[in-house]
Amino acid sequence: MDPRKMPHEFNTQTLLLLQELDEQFIAHQRRVEASTGEAHPCVPGCAACCYGPFDVSRSDLLLLLEAVSGLETGLRRAVLERIRDAAARQRAVLDLDARDPVELDAIGEEAFDAMCDALADAPCPFLDEVSQTCVAHAMRPQPCRLRGAQWALEGDVLDFSCPIDLTEGHPVVSTDVLDLNDRLARLEVRAHVEGLPADRTTIALGLDRLLRTGAG
Repeated sequence: MDPRKMPHEFNTQTLLLLQELDEQFIAHQRRVEASTGEAHPCVPGCAACCYGPFDVSRSDLLLLLEAVSGLETGLRRAVLERIRDAAARQRAVLDLDARDPVELDAIGEEAFDAMCDALADAPCPFLDEVSQTCVAHAMRPQPCRLRGAQWALEGDVLDFSCPIDLTEGHPVVSTDVLDLNDRLARLEVRAHVEGLPADRTTIALGLDRLLRTGAG
C-alpha cells in the first residue's frame, strides 16, 4: 500500500469503529435528558474537558494527522505552532530532549501522570479558545469521545463523567470499551507510518514526533 494513502484508508476503518461510541453516547445523552429533564452539558461551545494532556493511541494520532492536513492554511499553521509549543512544554516537565522516546511506557506512568497534573490547565492544541470548539472534532481521539459518560469495562465501570455535571445516578453506557479497544488494536497492527510512536503518548508529543519526521 502507498504509505501516503495508508493513513486515510486506515482512518476510514478506525472511524467506522469509533462511530459505535458516538452512537452510544448520543443515546446516553437522550437517556440523561429523559431522566433528569435537563440537557446533557456536553454540547458545542463547552470545552470543560479540553484542557490538560492525556494519553492517546496510535490510531488517534493518525486521525489527528489527517485532521491537521485538512485544515485551511492559516489555521493549520496556528495548530502546528500550538502542537510544537505544547510538546516543548511537556518535554520540559518530563526532562526529555527532542530525540528521547515519547511513549508512556518509556516515560513511566508516575512521571507521565505528574506531567499531566502539572499542565492540567494547558489547552489542547486543537481547541479554538475563542469559540471553545474543537477544530478537529470529526477526527477527535477516542478519549474525547468517551468524555461525559461512564462506560462498561469487563464488568466494571470506566468513569469519564463530565467534569462540570454534578448530577448523580446517570446510567452506564453498555458498549464494552475493552472489546472496542481490542478491535482497534488489531487494526493498528497495519499502521506503519514513519515517526509513529510505538505506543500511547500525548497528542502533542506524538504529533510533534510524526510531523518532525515528515509524515505530515
